[in-house]
Amino acid sequence: MTSVVPASVEQASLSREVLRWVQSLDLAYSVKNVKRDFSNGFLVAEIFSRYYDKEVQMHSYDNGIALRIKKDNWGQLTKFMKRNGLAELASEHEISSIIHAEDGAVVSFLNRIYEVLTHRKVQEVTKRPTPDPVRPYAKQTGSAVLRNTMTKASHETDDDLTLRRHAHGTFATHEKSLQVRPLFYLFCYI
Repeated sequence: MTSVVPASVEQASLSREVLRWVQSLDLAYSVKNVKRDFSNGFLVAEIFSRYYDKEVQMHSYDNGIALRIKKDNWGQLTKFMKRNGLAELASEHEISSIIHAEDGAVVSFLNRIYEVLTHRKVQEVTKRPTPDPVRPYAKQTGSAVLRNTMTKASHETDDDLTLRRHAHGTFATHEKSLQVRPLFYLFCYI
């Protein structure tokens, strides 16, 4: 069984694999906001009812948003999980985090449910490096780069030849940075 990892360490959104699995279960309500939609335990109960149809009766659960309803649903789910040897899926603290819709709590819980019910391991997804936060159209112009370079360099030296070389090198570096387009931008415009 997998160990309980603090919600702050886990990822904030469901992997495609788990999301596809949840969608394939054809739940009564579609999942739009993961932490809000699973916080009351209704959809979790519905998932368990697909695998334990005799033990989880959906008429016992309410799809409300009141704290009393959430605690009642999760209380029933906790009893069910204890009866079926699934008690280590979630601690009381984690259930409280899910009820209060804290970031990442329900994602780590759903990952563990997925692994237990499907007997498959959630694949680790490595994120691509984020592109340069400054878009090409928002970068400085060549004249602005030269102006900034010249004002800084003029304070350092009075030699005209050194200033020209420094300006030429800075401008060449600027031109190269504008020509390099990360793959991310290429795919955005296709």
